[in-house]
Amino acid sequence: METGEGDLRGRFIPKAPGQKIYGQIMSVDDGVSYIGQYDVVALNRGIRDGIEPGHVMLVKSAGAVVYDREAKEKVRLPSEEAGSMMVFRVFDKLSYALIMRAQRPLKVGDYFESPDI
Repeated sequence: METGEGDLRGRFIPKAPGQKIYGQIMSVDDGVSYIGQYDVVALNRGIRDGIEPGHVMLVKSAGAVVYDREAKEKVRLPSEEAGSMMVFRVFDKLSYALIMRAQRPLKVGDYFESPDI
């Protein structure tokens, strides 16, 4: 099932989802690895996960893995907000979103989540 019956709606009303949604960026147009502002990305979440056209999501870059000399082990630093995107096309298990803001280069595999309400 898809929204829009093959054509995109003329306008989108940006809004946060009514529930917490987490997911991952699966790919970007042109098969490149890095993503910038105004690129279109495919997401691994769709209608069955509660995503609708107009939903705004925050993109998070996974924290780096570093060696903690005190604990003598590798630890992952916290993830950081790296940008935002708006969903414009939704299918059952997949969505497409437009990167609206990128504070640093994003990449395939970065995570996203709905903003706090």
